[in-house]
Amino acid sequence: METVGHDDHRRRRGRTSGTVGTADDRLRTSVGPSTAPEVVVRGTPANLLRWLTGRRASTAVSMAGPAAPVQILRAFQGHV
Repeated sequence: METVGHDDHRRRRGRTSGTVGTADDRLRTSVGPSTAPEVVVRGTPANLLRWLTGRRASTAVSMAGPAAPVQILRAFQGHV
């Protein structure tokens, strides 16, 4: 397992933007630079909340974007 230090996180920041929104697009929020590749996570409000808290598998929400950042999000275990 690779250990990532604080400085590594600082250098990686800003390489990807993220958007989380409801499946019906009523709610949507983004973070990150507008010029960076975007990862979009969508689902029902209930499933998004369950995913963020680690109570549901990542298959309950849809994810789209560059392969590497999407795979990182799919492995996300929650506990926000």
